[in-house]
Amino acid sequence: MKLPISWLKDFIDIDGLTVEDIARKLTLAGLEVDEILYAGLPMPTYGAGEKHEFKTNGIGWDRENWSLLRSAK
Repeated sequence: MKLPISWLKDFIDIDGLTVEDIARKLTLAGLEVDEILYAGLPMPTYGAGEKHEFKTNGIGWDRENWSLLRSAK
């Protein structure tokens, strides 16, 4: 079952927790977390003539590239 974080926020307080922390807490509570998908992340902007290579997971930027792109800003 896919479970959006926005839905989970309606039922429990998860402020200040990362998605990975939430997944760990769900696992410790006896629920299985198969994977975490990051959807709807904004496209990065680049200057003219810059060359970049991206990997996607079919829905959005994969976590490895997204964290690199966020730290470059």
